Amino acid sequence: MKIIAILLSGSIKNDSRVSKIINTLVNKYTVIVFSKDKSVKLKYYRILMLHNRYNEIDKKYFNPDIFFIKKIIRKALYYMITEYIKFRNCSKLSPDIYYCNDFNALIAGYLASKKNKAKVVYDSHELWSERACRNKTILNRFKRILESYIEKYIIKRCNAVITVSEGIAEELSRRYKIKKPYVIRNLDEIKEIPSYRNRILLRDKLNIPRNAILLVYQGSLADVRGIPELIEAMDKLPNNIHLLLMGKYLPDCSRIMLKRNNRIHYIGMISEKDLFNYTTIGDIGIAPIRTVNILSYKLAFPNKFSQYMNAGLTLALYKTGESEKLVRRCKCGVVFKSGNSRSILSAIENIIDSGNIKRYKKQSRKAFLKYYNWELEKHKLKKIINDL
Repeated sequence: MKIIAILLSGSIKNDSRVSKIINTLVNKYTVIVFSKDKSVKLKYYRILMLHNRYNEIDKKYFNPDIFFIKKIIRKALYYMITEYIKFRNCSKLSPDIYYCNDFNALIAGYLASKKNKAKVVYDSHELWSERACRNKTILNRFKRILESYIEKYIIKRCNAVITVSEGIAEELSRRYKIKKPYVIRNLDEIKEIPSYRNRILLRDKLNIPRNAILLVYQGSLADVRGIPELIEAMDKLPNNIHLLLMGKYLPDCSRIMLKRNNRIHYIGMISEKDLFNYTTIGDIGIAPIRTVNILSYKLAFPNKFSQYMNAGLTLALYKTGESEKLVRRCKCGVVFKSGNSRSILSAIENIIDSGNIKRYKKQSRKAFLKYYNWELEKHKLKKIINDL
């Protein structure tokens, strides 16, 4: 039986993709997870066979000092070193496969695989060196160059490379002269939509009128996600249109803008367990992410696309090759050019004026069940791991 070590720099609780990967593999393999959690720093877990729960079995490898190095030494090279140090204990075990989620787990996984003669899988959740805010400072530019060189070296030596969209797979193949990576989209698991009564009661709880057309945005609320433009567009939309914002990192400037519009409901970060229920009370799922100078966003297939469809929402998505293909195939919404409030305003008005919201919502859920759910992706993942 294969033993798989899964490396994740962030928290399992906030990463639905990694949670789905673990739950997919745990029924067939022994899975060990190294992850960072803000409350407990670094933990070492074993996921027991046939149990979809995390059982802590060992803390002796925990060294909290390493989490302060980055705060003290603000240099790119030390950033790379500390990312490795976080996972250095993974080499003390001898799994068959190191499954590295994103670049900041790749170095440790690769080095550990060489030491233990194990195989390594690289799952790139985004185009790492082209993610948002990589060129704002000299340090970030240097990090980008350094990361690109390291990624180029290691990716050619991986036994399998996985990513989240066709666009990123093609770019990685072109950039690093490798075989096109496998595409495992970060799609949502099929969930049952709550009853109409429960959805109405949840609207009442949030002081959202029952007859309002509700826009929903979930995820990071950083400026690069187009939140300022979305808030600005709300000022010009009719009074029967409300907006529900769910997520973290809302900048102060956006908080100030919120105060002038009582039709915007900001409820902060919602747990993964409850998020779906809140999403289902909406009518239109919107993603106004900026793409200018952010290649990773241009090529991505964000998980919120699938989450909106699972909840049966009409889609209003920023224009990319992936979003255009999705909307054209499913006929469940519109795409718009991101980066300004006018395009957002026009997209919402087009949806409303068309009178097709209800039809779009039905088409969205139908397409999710047929083409865009995790049940379809997990079989591909199992085959990749099984063939290694």
